[in-house]
Amino acid sequence: MDQPLIELTGATLEYAARARAVDAVDLTVPTGQFLAVVGPSGSGKTSLLNLIGGLERPTSGSVRVSDLELSRSDDRQLSAYRSSKIGFVFQSFHLHPSRTALENTSIPLYFTSTPMAEGLARCRELLQRLGLAGLEDRSVSQLSGGQRQRVAIARALVNRPPILLADEPIGHLDGETASVVLELLSELHKSEQVTMVVVTHDMSILNVAERTVEMAGGRLIR
Repeated sequence: MDQPLIELTGATLEYAARARAVDAVDLTVPTGQFLAVVGPSGSGKTSLLNLIGGLERPTSGSVRVSDLELSRSDDRQLSAYRSSKIGFVFQSFHLHPSRTALENTSIPLYFTSTPMAEGLARCRELLQRLGLAGLEDRSVSQLSGGQRQRVAIARALVNRPPILLADEPIGHLDGETASVVLELLSELHKSEQVTMVVVTHDMSILNVAERTVEMAGGRLIR
């Protein structure tokens, strides 16, 4: 049996006062899967994503991605891992408001050896595929919430990461825009062959995800 791309074994993330954001989670994600993690606010979904993305180290247990054991990796290894293996779509986007859609999308290029001309062509291609053709040179402060979300998705994919982690990508969008973003994630998952882990409290994710797990109180309950 092939080793899963992502494997958590008894993964626990404990904060001050012994509050467990993630509590002894066992989870495997095979290469190429679109996994949705659902649950109410405060259930541990974002903390789980942070463990997989190497933004947090588990207090106990194991988090392995491919052949890298994140809990035993140093800061240099984790930085290289995030740069080469992970695309992040954060809940609050983390876009630079005074920069254009193209400039924001191109930021990851400065941390790789990709030739800039090739990278900018990739940026423009992604923005076009995400319905932002003609808006490449517009400041993101002038874009709608749904458009900013798509810029964030393009930025996360520009370096062709094998894994995309998305935190509440439709949490602040209206129903119609949320449906468009979900369809785009599904299309990009297939065309880019990206393993996706998307956390959300919105059950409409069930329409596009291949597999769904549910969290409550830091544990997987379903």
